[in-house]
Order: sequence, then structure tokens, then C-alpha cells
Amino acid sequence: MVSTVPARSFGLDGRPVARVTAELSVLDWLSELVAPALSAVDGRGAWEVDVREWSPHAPAFPPPMTAVGPLACFVLDRSTLSLPAWQDELGFVVDDAERGCHFMIRSGRVTLVPHTLPGRRWRYTLALILYELVAARARRDHLELHAAAVESQGRAMLAVGPKRAGKTTLALHLQRRGACRTIANDRVFVSPKPAVSPPADCRRWSRSAPRRRGDCRSSSWTGRGGSGPTCIRSASCRRPGARGPGMRS
Repeated sequence: MVSTVPARSFGLDGRPVARVTAELSVLDWLSELVAPALSAVDGRGAWEVDVREWSPHAPAFPPPMTAVGPLACFVLDRSTLSLPAWQDELGFVVDDAERGCHFMIRSGRVTLVPHTLPGRRWRYTLALILYELVAARARRDHLELHAAAVESQGRAMLAVGPKRAGKTTLALHLQRRGACRTIANDRVFVSPKPAVSPPADCRRWSRSAPRRRGDCRSSSWTGRGGSGPTCIRSASCRRPGARGPGMRS
């Protein structure tokens, strides 16, 4: 009898981005974390993410590879998380000792190996990996903004500004008053494509720019609002006469 490890594909706008192979409890936890932004979809996506159990027969770690120093891996709310890394002709091996795991990056595949340390903090690293894969996919046809996004009655609002400008404070204040719900915090992906349905008004705030008014509708998103792992959301937004950004990941 051959045992199989469960796998689940996570998609953005109905398109598969990555297929995660792990224990069912891990997949259920990950699905709950990213819902309703990302959902299970058919297909494999461009990336495979495997979670392997640590084995005493596993190769020695750190590996006999060329150390490349801290590698910028994950974008957090106010900083970039850099981790020790090694490189060979196949890719990278990255050590996340604080969360008790390391992961290998190869062409189209990320393999995460939890260490023997107690706890499940390595799941947070798994979520960060999925978020960054989604972000890389979204950058192909979306504009990434440093902003907070909220929604009320079908109207999306973006508060754009530098760090400590009050974007999150404004979003939380509106949410606390029951005026809206959080779509994104810190990272927002805006699509240049016109809205399919009749658009709602979109207001954009910035310390250095006057208020502007355009057409916007809330669309799909990934990540989770408020605190927690990197928040990645998306909204379909169009301004009359605006051109879509030619961005590539």
C-alpha cells in the first residue's frame, strides 16, 4: 500500500499560482489563513511547494555550498526579512533558524524542511513563501503600491503614503467605526484593467499629492488584513486616460 501526501493548489483570480504538498492539517491551516483571498483551484500552477519531514538521514546542514550572506526573502509590513543563504548551480538553500526550518529554492520548486525544534513556527515561513509567490505573479500585470486599502458598500479606498504617514491608523479607525472592512495593509496590487461591472468611486489620499477621483471596484486579493504575515491584496482600478504599467516580476 502506497501512502500519498495531500496536495492543494492555491490560485489568484481563479488561476493556479502554486501547489502545496503537506500534511492535511497544514493545508487546512494554510487555507484558513489565506481565505477568502486565495482558494483551492484546479491545476498545478507555475510553482511546487513541498513540506518534508526532517530525517536523521538528511544531508548535513548547513550544506557544503557557497555562502552568499543574508538574502532578501520576504517583504514584511515595515521591513524586508533577510536570511542566511547558500548557493550552487541549482539554486539556493535558505536557513530560517528563528522559525525552525530551512528551505531550498530550485527552478519552479520550493522545498521546506522543518527542524527538530518544538513548535510550529515554520508554518509562518510556509505562508510567507506562498505570499511572495503570489506577489511575484501579481507584479506581472498589477501595480504594487505602499498603501492601506478599505472597502465599504462596494467602494474601494486607498490611503497612499510613506511609512508612519497614518495609513494603517486611518484604516483601523474606519474599521472600528464599522464604516468599512480592511482589504489590505501595507501592500496593495492595483490592476490597470477596466472593471467588468459598473465601477464605484475610488478616493486616493497622499501627503504630497492632492486628492484624486477615479473609477475603481474591489476585485480579488491574497493575504490577510491587519496583523500577521505579509498582507497582499488586489483591486481592479482604472482612471480615465491612464495607461497600464508594463511591469514584470
